[in-house]
Amino acid sequence: MTLNYGKETDSWPIHLCKIAPFASGEVIDGRVKDDSRLPLRPSVLSKYCVVLLAMLLGNHMAYAWNVTVQTDAPNAAAVSLENDTSLSKVDVYLTWLDLDDKTETGYRSWIPALGWQNGLVPEWNGKDLAPFSSQPVTSLPSECPAQHRCFLAWVATPNGADPLDWKRWRASSLLPLNALAATARLPGQHFFLANNSVSSTFSVTAGIATDAAGTATTSTIEKPDVFHLEGTRLFYANAQAQRLQIIETANATAPQLVSSTVLSGFPKEIYTLGQYHLVLLNSATSSAGAQISVFRENGDGSQSEISTFKLSGQFLESRRRGDVIYTVSTHYDPELRLVVQSLVIDANGQLSERANQAWNAYDPHVALFADYLVITGGIPGNWTNTELRVFDLRDPAQPLRALPQINLSGRVPSEFHLDVSGNQLRVVYSAADANSGSVLSVYDLNAELAQLGSVGGIAPKEALFATRFAENFAYVVTYERKDPLWVIGLSDPTKPVILGELQVPGWSEKLFVHGDRVFGLGVDDQPFGSGTWARRVAASLFDVSVPAAPGLLGRFTAVTDDSVYSWSQALSDERALLLDWEKQYALLPVESWGNTPGSYLQWVDFSSGVPKDGGQLKLSTQAERSVALSSELWGVLGNQSFLTVGRSNGVPQVLGQVELARNVSWLYLDEGELWSGVYGNQGYYRLYRQKTANPDEAEMKWNLDHNYNQILATNSHVFFFRWQPFTLGALDRVRGELLPTLAPTNDKNSVYGQAFADGDRFYISNSTWQDVKALDSQLALPDKTGNTGYLSWTLQGWQAAAAGMKFVANYNIPGQPIGFASAGGLLVSENGTDTEPLRIDLLTLDANGNASLRDSLTLPCPAYSNTLLQGDTLYISCGNAVIYSGAKVDSANTGNKLHAFRVDGATLTPSGEWAFDEWPRPLAASNNGLVLVGAGFYPIYYTDVVGIAAMSIGTFPSWSSSCRLYDMTSLVPVLLDTFDNCPAAQDVAMDDKNVYFAHGFAGIETHQIKRK
Repeated sequence: MTLNYGKETDSWPIHLCKIAPFASGEVIDGRVKDDSRLPLRPSVLSKYCVVLLAMLLGNHMAYAWNVTVQTDAPNAAAVSLENDTSLSKVDVYLTWLDLDDKTETGYRSWIPALGWQNGLVPEWNGKDLAPFSSQPVTSLPSECPAQHRCFLAWVATPNGADPLDWKRWRASSLLPLNALAATARLPGQHFFLANNSVSSTFSVTAGIATDAAGTATTSTIEKPDVFHLEGTRLFYANAQAQRLQIIETANATAPQLVSSTVLSGFPKEIYTLGQYHLVLLNSATSSAGAQISVFRENGDGSQSEISTFKLSGQFLESRRRGDVIYTVSTHYDPELRLVVQSLVIDANGQLSERANQAWNAYDPHVALFADYLVITGGIPGNWTNTELRVFDLRDPAQPLRALPQINLSGRVPSEFHLDVSGNQLRVVYSAADANSGSVLSVYDLNAELAQLGSVGGIAPKEALFATRFAENFAYVVTYERKDPLWVIGLSDPTKPVILGELQVPGWSEKLFVHGDRVFGLGVDDQPFGSGTWARRVAASLFDVSVPAAPGLLGRFTAVTDDSVYSWSQALSDERALLLDWEKQYALLPVESWGNTPGSYLQWVDFSSGVPKDGGQLKLSTQAERSVALSSELWGVLGNQSFLTVGRSNGVPQVLGQVELARNVSWLYLDEGELWSGVYGNQGYYRLYRQKTANPDEAEMKWNLDHNYNQILATNSHVFFFRWQPFTLGALDRVRGELLPTLAPTNDKNSVYGQAFADGDRFYISNSTWQDVKALDSQLALPDKTGNTGYLSWTLQGWQAAAAGMKFVANYNIPGQPIGFASAGGLLVSENGTDTEPLRIDLLTLDANGNASLRDSLTLPCPAYSNTLLQGDTLYISCGNAVIYSGAKVDSANTGNKLHAFRVDGATLTPSGEWAFDEWPRPLAASNNGLVLVGAGFYPIYYTDVVGIAAMSIGTFPSWSSSCRLYDMTSLVPVLLDTFDNCPAAQDVAMDDKNVYFAHGFAGIETHQIKRK
């Protein structure tokens, strides 16, 4: 039978050979090397043709130009051809390709009356080809060897054209002949099978490289991303969560997080090479540097780290060429240096370095082409100029052979301002003298980068923005108040020439070329109201079919409802834009500020030839990437969630969702239940309840109102609030229900101060300056001190009830509240001064709004003392400041102590005093004498600014994020454990068995307590 793919009939074609459009230069920066002078040796052509097929990124017309194979033919598999369009004076090639056969038999052409011949020979030469229905013409020349990938290629070119010049192909069709071939990814191919060894990050065979003997080899170019789609599984290097996560997307309404592996740092990129996943990351601590972690999947779907490779300094970005990964890092030694490393991975997942290069530079831009790696960097001490370095990658004996460097009098804005075409390096840069405009220069890669030609004076006094090269043209955007799009001709590299110019408002940050269309993503810069300018994300579509007269087909501006400013990650990183030329839409994330703030997902539809609104979806969190899962189904990836989104009649809606990370910013522990709060940092606002045995798995979840500042908990309720305007909500822990929120009465209803809770009541303090005249009218006797006023503290209280929050009373208190002791009584701190000691008060409150002092004590402690109330025990840090006098430190003033007092009835009783070598910040405590103490810096007083300026920075004490766990049940504290990375007190919870740390998106960390 005949295999007719995509039709529900008895015959299922292996592929439909209608040519799908590809975006020229959209993802890959490389250009096919011009080797037209090479002899057409079959051994070379077989490999060379494969390269060109994979570089097919041109503007092809959609012909019904088919090659099929009837697999049930009587004698041999019959090859049939079909064409429904008239083609005049074309050369037609029917070619057998074996991608893995390095001999001349791997590349054959079929000739009428002669049959299959080795080499590249046209089937028809200069023929006017009329439409014809499917006709059998021949049989396959041979079987495809095991582990080889075999194709049939049917290509039409203009008469006399070089068949290797993919830019001139009139029609083409690639038919995979075996399953392994279907795992390859060649333009014109229309039947595909998944293969774990093929990265689904879009990559193409980008040219030919030659080994030392001159044998042609192919090279796959890849710019990695933070995710990789493998079938229905999405691998995500989540920097916020510091995890390698796997999401199963097969069920659109219920995507699942099937694996989440903790990483040792913040990932930036991910590769998939065969069975290995390579995560390139910067470590959580700067001293640990950067590394590549290599993972392999276990039988249960989890991931195991099988090897690591340390990188030099802080990792910036990387590229892949075939089996070689090029990493770019930066470090100080003693000046800022760029380091390029050439790495390979072996069959066991072990990475090794082949070569490296290093030089002094900053702010690099990296572009990888078929045979060359190009890197630009700022010159230290000369910020207006750029150093451009080119590395020849063709000789295995010299994996990073440096060509002579080029010093440019100006700056190169991005990798897209660089291009390699054949033996030419093409560069666009802004001149050091802004009045001179921008410059396009062409250099000869075969002549030690001698300059071939240049054109300057492009838009004097205007800033250089987007640039894109496509074939013999460069498209350049500059900006002052208008957005000129310049078309520059490069047919003669010795004389680049400005062909045309178009002026439109705003500017483009990114350009994408497809035939005679250019898609621009940038900013619509327009007047907004009186004296205001709005700058909002906009998509433009340009017609460049006439280079001398480029035209704007249309522009669409996203999120325009009263929004004066918006931004998209795609403006700075093209990988955030999903652009489909075939289906004629773009999808991008948009962040809006002003009157309509929020995160959005915006579709731009240009199927009518004009960009317009294709649908908009408001999101709860920011989107990072979008990926097409099927025709009208997308996956939307953010560092906190993954969404599946469908669209019906242009209206998008969320179909499924899975949470990937929580910004855990608060912990509370009570009788085996661990409560966590998630809020802030463009994230969800939620409460979670989980068991201590498995803190990462929530038993219950409550969505909260957006934008609250703090959470507090008691044994019966959880309170959450924001200060301005003051808003208060509560959760009844017993019933598991959210209570009605106390909404603000007006925007001026703001409360700032220390908040705490007790039972079903929430309290917050506020301090105000009271004028003495107003006080005199309220008090029995006037003030005679001569003071103009006094600081007054008030405490407001609300009670949680089924109907919502009920105001209780307004109390006048002597100082800043600490909290209620479990035995009863409110503890208040009155900050000490240079002449007055720190005072701690114990108060009782009655139902009528009155506060009564029960006990009070003073300590020789400064105002910056830290307090922690655990049950009935109050811990207070105490010490003296470090005093800098000139270049000397008065070390006699650095003694530090931690005091403990117990609320015993109506009195405060001392219960402990311990000496420390550094300032002790009490973070958490248990009821049985375990105290977690943060290693803070000494408070510093400066008495001689000039002297301090002359001191070495290394002599200053600095803040430490470490903390230590002590057993304080004896006179001398016993150190139980030390932790390197401790968060703030609200992010810590502990009992007698475990210490829990909330590390934001990295989750909850558990440490078991081991008593000595």
